[in-house]
Amino acid sequence: LSAGLGQPDDLGLLGGHILFGDLKADAVAEIVRGRPRILGRNLNVPEGIVVENGRRILVVEQGLNRVDSIDLKSHRRTVLLNLANNTANGGIDQIHKISGALIVPNSPYGTILRFSKGRLKQIAKGLTRPTGVTGFNGGIAIADEYGHAIWVLKRGHLTKLASVPTPDDVTTVSGMLLAVTLGDGGLWEIRPRVRRLLNVFNQP
Repeated sequence: LSAGLGQPDDLGLLGGHILFGDLKADAVAEIVRGRPRILGRNLNVPEGIVVENGRRILVVEQGLNRVDSIDLKSHRRTVLLNLANNTANGGIDQIHKISGALIVPNSPYGTILRFSKGRLKQIAKGLTRPTGVTGFNGGIAIADEYGHAIWVLKRGHLTKLASVPTPDDVTTVSGMLLAVTLGDGGLWEIRPRVRRLLNVFNQP
C-alpha cells in the first residue's frame, strides 16, 4: 500500500477502505484497490479523521486549528469548528466521536472540548498537550503528548492511568486500551495492564 502515498498521518475507515491524511500532499485520501484516491485537497496539515454516517468526513486542519466537514459525494468542504490559536504550539491533532458528540483535544491550550448540536463545551483543562482521545470504560481516555501520560476523564475528573514516552494517540481493541508513543516508537497496552508491546515504529 505504500506506493503512491506521500506522508500519511492519521487513519480512518470508510466502507472497508482506509482513509488517511497526507501531510506531503495537503490532502485526505482513501485507499481503493491499493491506490490512493483524493477526497479533499488544500488542507493545512490534515490530521484527525472521523467518518459520519458514510456521507461525510470530518478532518482536522492542524495548521489552522479547525475541523472541516467534507461531503463525500460533492467533495464540498465547509468549516465545522474554528478555534483560535494564539500560542506558538501546533493546533488540534486528533478528534473522536463518542455517544454522538465530537470530542476535540484542543492541543495548544491543554483542554478537552465537547461539540454537540452546535454547542461547544469545555469538559477538561490542565493537560499539557492532549493529542488523542477515545471512549474507554464509560469515560474518555486521553493521550497527553508533552505530559508523557495517559489519562481517563470520567464524571468530570481526570485520573492518570500511565506514564509513557510521548504518547500521540489512543484507541480500544477488544476491551484493551492501547497507545502509540513517539518517544520510543512504541505500541503500549495501557489497560488491563501497563506494558509495552512493540517498539519498532518510526513516529507512529
